[in-house]
Amino acid sequence: RLRGNDILVWECHSVPQNAPKQSRSISQTCEPSPVYANRMLSEKMKSFLNACRNILLFRILHPWIKLGTNVHCQLHTSFWSPHKDIIIGNDVGIGRNCVFLCDIRIGNKVLIAPYVDFVNSDDHCFNEVGKAIFDSGRGDKYKIEIEDDVWIGIGSILLAPVHVGRGSIIAAGSVVTKDVPPYAIVSGVPAKVVKQRFSPEQIFEHESILIEAGELDSKDRTLLDSRKY
Repeated sequence: RLRGNDILVWECHSVPQNAPKQSRSISQTCEPSPVYANRMLSEKMKSFLNACRNILLFRILHPWIKLGTNVHCQLHTSFWSPHKDIIIGNDVGIGRNCVFLCDIRIGNKVLIAPYVDFVNSDDHCFNEVGKAIFDSGRGDKYKIEIEDDVWIGIGSILLAPVHVGRGSIIAAGSVVTKDVPPYAIVSGVPAKVVKQRFSPEQIFEHESILIEAGELDSKDRTLLDSRKY
């Protein structure tokens, strides 16, 4: 069974002339090559290892995390949430050594590179007179929302509360302290919009294709403000 961009390589063998008449009616016999067979074996092994990781991370260590389908998360990622409120959608990739330290909702088709941190901006109270920060307790009242089709670059830090809009990109090493508009590319410390991923016309066409494919509900279409483009 072929998926996506799989390429099937065949080895074909000529049928000898002295073969039975029934065999000679077919000029060649074909079978998958060892290259393709090895590739399929590798894919099955990756799928098996990912299933094992998910069982360890999301059924044994953190069973309170709500998980979608086709989630790929590396073992060295750590999860903690003050209210045990972490939701991960479908088709999500999470790189190694990411740190989750706040309540968060992640949409579908989201790519998170290694060493990305999700942190509350009010982890520790610091404005209580007469108390050291150590004795002032925690805030933990904020949350991060990440919409569908987002790519977060390596080493980025997101400070709750922030809302990361659909289709946006966060450049490597950015510190996100404010909401990210849909389809924006942000970069820097603190992160600012440096470019738009698509023009308004391209966004409309892009989302029309997604709606037709059943990947986006028409009521969730991005409302565009042309003054921002």
